[in-house]
Amino acid sequence: MVHRWQPAFDPQAAQPKDNLKTHAVHIALLPQGTLGAVIYFSGNRWDGTNHNTGNVDHTALLDYQSRIATRPGSPTGPGGLAPNKYLDVFCSGHALLADGRLLVGGGTSIMGITDPSNPHTGHWGGLRESFAFDPAAIPSWQALSLMNASPLPGANGKGGGRWYPSLVTLADGSVLALCGHPRVYPQNYDEANESQYPPTEDDPRHDNNSPDRYFPCSNSWALLSPGGLGEGFLHDYAVFYPRVHVLPDGKLLIVQPLYTTPANGSIDPTGTWAGKSIVYDVDGQTITAGFDGPQLIESDYRNPGYAAQPTTSVLLPLLPENEYHVDVLLCGGVKTLRTSFMPGAEASAHWTETTPRQAFFNQGGTMVVPPRTNAVAILLPTGDVFVSGGTNAWKNLPPNDPTFDQLFAVLAPEIYNHTTGTWTALTDAPASVPRGYHSSALLMLDGRVLTAGSEKNNIFGAASAEYRMEVFEPDYISVPNRVTITHTPPCAAYSETFTVKYQLGAGTAFTTISRVAITRFGSCTHGFDYDQRYVGLTFTETAPGVLSVTAPPNGGVAPPGYYMLWLLDSGGLPCLQAGTLRIGSQRLHVDFDRSVFSIDDVRFNENPKTHVATYTRTVFAVFDGFIPNEVLGLTPVATVSGTGVSASLSASGAIANPALELPGSPQLIQRTVFAFDLTFTGEAAFAGMTQSDDVRVLTVTVTAGDWTATGNIELVLEPSPFMLDGQPPWLSEDIRVFQVTQATAGHWLPGHVWSGPTDYISALIAALNANPALGETMFATLPTDEAQAALSLLPTTDGTPNGPKIYSFALARVRLDSATVPAKAVRVMFRLFRTMRPSLIYDMDTIYRRAVSGTDAIALLGVEGSDIISIPFFAHDRVTPAQNMASQPDPANLIDIPAGSTEQVRFFGCWLDINQPNDKRFPSNPGTATSFGGIPAGNLRSIQELIAGFHQCLVTEVHYKLDAASPDLPRPGDTPSTSDKLSQRNLALLGAANPGNAATRTVQQNFEIKSTQIIDVGPKIVAAATRGGQGIDALALWWGNLPRESEAEIYLPGIAATDVLALLPPAHAPLWYQVDGNTLRCSTLGDVAFLPLPPSVQGQALAGLITLRLPAGVRHGQVFHCLGQQFSRAQRIVGAFEMRVMIDADHAKLLTGDRDQIAILKHIHSVTSSSDRWYLVLTRMIAQLSDRVRGFGGNPGSIPPSPWGAGPHAPVPVGVGSGEHHHPHHHHHEPVRFIGEAIVPEGVQVDIDIRLRVKRTE
Repeated sequence: MVHRWQPAFDPQAAQPKDNLKTHAVHIALLPQGTLGAVIYFSGNRWDGTNHNTGNVDHTALLDYQSRIATRPGSPTGPGGLAPNKYLDVFCSGHALLADGRLLVGGGTSIMGITDPSNPHTGHWGGLRESFAFDPAAIPSWQALSLMNASPLPGANGKGGGRWYPSLVTLADGSVLALCGHPRVYPQNYDEANESQYPPTEDDPRHDNNSPDRYFPCSNSWALLSPGGLGEGFLHDYAVFYPRVHVLPDGKLLIVQPLYTTPANGSIDPTGTWAGKSIVYDVDGQTITAGFDGPQLIESDYRNPGYAAQPTTSVLLPLLPENEYHVDVLLCGGVKTLRTSFMPGAEASAHWTETTPRQAFFNQGGTMVVPPRTNAVAILLPTGDVFVSGGTNAWKNLPPNDPTFDQLFAVLAPEIYNHTTGTWTALTDAPASVPRGYHSSALLMLDGRVLTAGSEKNNIFGAASAEYRMEVFEPDYISVPNRVTITHTPPCAAYSETFTVKYQLGAGTAFTTISRVAITRFGSCTHGFDYDQRYVGLTFTETAPGVLSVTAPPNGGVAPPGYYMLWLLDSGGLPCLQAGTLRIGSQRLHVDFDRSVFSIDDVRFNENPKTHVATYTRTVFAVFDGFIPNEVLGLTPVATVSGTGVSASLSASGAIANPALELPGSPQLIQRTVFAFDLTFTGEAAFAGMTQSDDVRVLTVTVTAGDWTATGNIELVLEPSPFMLDGQPPWLSEDIRVFQVTQATAGHWLPGHVWSGPTDYISALIAALNANPALGETMFATLPTDEAQAALSLLPTTDGTPNGPKIYSFALARVRLDSATVPAKAVRVMFRLFRTMRPSLIYDMDTIYRRAVSGTDAIALLGVEGSDIISIPFFAHDRVTPAQNMASQPDPANLIDIPAGSTEQVRFFGCWLDINQPNDKRFPSNPGTATSFGGIPAGNLRSIQELIAGFHQCLVTEVHYKLDAASPDLPRPGDTPSTSDKLSQRNLALLGAANPGNAATRTVQQNFEIKSTQIIDVGPKIVAAATRGGQGIDALALWWGNLPRESEAEIYLPGIAATDVLALLPPAHAPLWYQVDGNTLRCSTLGDVAFLPLPPSVQGQALAGLITLRLPAGVRHGQVFHCLGQQFSRAQRIVGAFEMRVMIDADHAKLLTGDRDQIAILKHIHSVTSSSDRWYLVLTRMIAQLSDRVRGFGGNPGSIPPSPWGAGPHAPVPVGVGSGEHHHPHHHHHEPVRFIGEAIVPEGVQVDIDIRLRVKRTE
């Protein structure tokens, strides 16, 4: 076996003008093509003339396999150099993101050279800009957020740029930028007086070397405490490109000292870290340990001019058999050093000299051990270290002598054996191209090493640049019959077991695999590869040619990103080509929109001809944290363990299947969701179930490529009586709502003499049950389309106290399927939730409170803490506030249901007294109290005043006990879609317009959200503590057919927006952005967007507001839909809501509705305490609605608060035939809210369809 170099080549040889070529000052390997692509760039190429004339478009993309280089352009932006606004990324820092893009931060903003013989004098300013180079994007250089401004007193928010910084990808996928061009000498000056500016490097206004942390998920930089790292603008030396390594515990080792003693002006006043290698805790923002620096052994490792720049270091292989023991090799001086320690024991570490290197350099006729200034150290697939390039300036030459690098170049590379600790000089394989300052090197997927860059003469000017590249072939390359990898998955999650397949080379003597290892794709500049690391993996051979491999345990051992996977045979030879493997925190989980199926529900929903019941979009396979390109080529398959039920991929419609958060960027980390239908064929799935409390658990398994995930559904035979869900399940088949005036009430009850609303509903219940067939006819007649079944907070039709009163009612149908046993004393309890609320999990101690009397029960106020969440309604007059709610009579809703040979039904109902302004009933925060006689009348509120918005959800509960010993049904944890004792239907309230800032194209809806996690802490959420679990606690917003130019905002005044953003996995692509302290915006609408939910503090829900802003160009008659679903860690969707936006041109009608709403909202706001969780939501709703009224030409300031509305106006239609919008499909609608377009005569009717669906959370 022999080492050798391939012939040098210039990928840009066809370009005749050197000054138009790219110089490989910065270089990185990208996961593109068979053997990877190399991005390299140089900006001004160390030439002041280039910078000052804007000649900095020097970026090339090299396909390594073909050796063809293309020019993808260079970054541009405001403040860029004339004439093309290019930004000069020369001397920037960079690190590979978890998704394989290259993050580039900083560069050169000013290049004022005062001494041509010394390139680092003059005014070199740093850029604040950061970019991601993404060859899949157009343009390839994507502008990111600016780095933070200088925290230095006197900088007045200026600066923030970095020149010669280090960027390093951290364990969670965020990136730390540290150091760069510092302020060397402290001076005081008048910043307003330009003549007093400090000279050259002393000017801090354009620089910032305090640590700054980039979070890809929010595209934001967070400035860390400069004191925590001892960093500011008072460094002892110019700290350029410090050598930094991520340790297995996630902390950072900064190799060379940053500080001297306090006597020398160190910012470290105690001298604690003077002369130390230090360990920095990024999360804690503090130095945690330090030990004597390497300069005490070899002075080359402390250069007061450039700090760590001329030397290099490498983190040696992290091996599981050694418990990921840390070993760092430092080289570049004559002596090479090594430190070794276990994480947590850094304070006792120390640097020691390695076995001496060989004397191989001819220095004036004498063979010496040379220093290798500006060399590069690269980890090989074997774990050994390849060191190449560098110079040994052993005698003085004139500064511009053209033979500088040629004469002093160290051409023979060296290899350090990490196991034996010995050095070997490859004197028989010298490089042909000298590599000095600005040189770079990368390990490639074929096991070779690409070397590039360098200055020929180490002086300024295009003529100095070295464009030739050279590829080194380690000795194993010459062995032809090495292992071939035949399969690796595209990615693996931490601690995940995955399969690797391989084939042995023909005739090989090495027939087993001795090691599986991964090396991270590299990015290199100024002699240091910030991304490379080598990690061994545990494995077993499960069959010939098949390995079961376990991924690294965490991001400290292997920061997320792309790695090369190597197999080493028993002879220590690596495979012919590495597999490409992305390491990260991705996972596949299966979630259920509906997880409990009763035989009655299946019977009801089956096709009478085919006897097949299909539940659409019921199972979701969520590829969480994957890159869509890794899974879009797969066809996921879902299987069900039982007979008679199957799963198939749902059809794409308004919601794409699969759905992506960012469908325009399938190369970025995000969530990809596949939806499945569940199909029941007859009742075969229930075969053998005989007892009413039988439960059958079936496993749903989703398989896609290398990944598998499971979840469970339940089949039940619940005892009668019961109610049925519909399709969709959150619109019960057995609930109807309607409204009447006194004049129209006789339509449903002919001949009835009106004496009051409770008398009317009681008489109606009695009439329906006297002739159940008549009741079935009425139920079939009552509108299910909210265009005709809408309810209103308006007390009267004309918006005045003396107008015709509006009365709202609800009916419920309860079924009994028993031939012999009747159900006696069946009660139905009606509850209205104050606003849109996805999670309706059954809890008798909170939101489903009740008073029990024997086998009977009566509904009480539902509460969480002291807040009212749900309000009960009855068919009887309410007890007075002074009376105990437990004594509430409701005889019309306590009914016997007879047995029969066919299914029997009975009807129940209530008056929904939601619009009675003068009926003051409850305090705002009653807690668990059930009577309110001791509360002053002025502190009681009407139900209308307690309603948080214009959309609520009605939930009915069937209460029945055969005897006192019978179990309570529903059971704790049940929901309307997991128990046929609970049923729900959403109510759309007439006139509930949704205004906004872009007055005529903005809609809004308030809601409350409660995580399925509960923590018992103070009011501040510790957001980072909420990740993990099988599923995900998040609100998924499916954008349906909304125009993709729309914007969506979520306002949560009870939690800081930064705390919500902290729940996002840092490596994910940015989707949500902070607008203000409590508002987040999803400005890029894809197919779906997941918003993580913080844990509920002490069981309290968060009040919120969702706002949609539609783009210009919407037209009359268009209808837009979006759906929200609350996912939980229990792999259940626990609730949902739907918003519909309908375009309409009747501006007069829209303005009338908006005026009524703003009057009612102002009234509710006026009686709501400023400490109430809804106060700020109401404030914003009024502000947005006021903008909308102004947009229609109205004056919101002239509308006083009023519970009656803003009448007088023409009567709104109420009752039969009043609906004006008819929709042929089954879904829930509203005829209420509109927005107009100021330019064209259209408005948007906001049909917010609050379909609150709920699922079990275990």
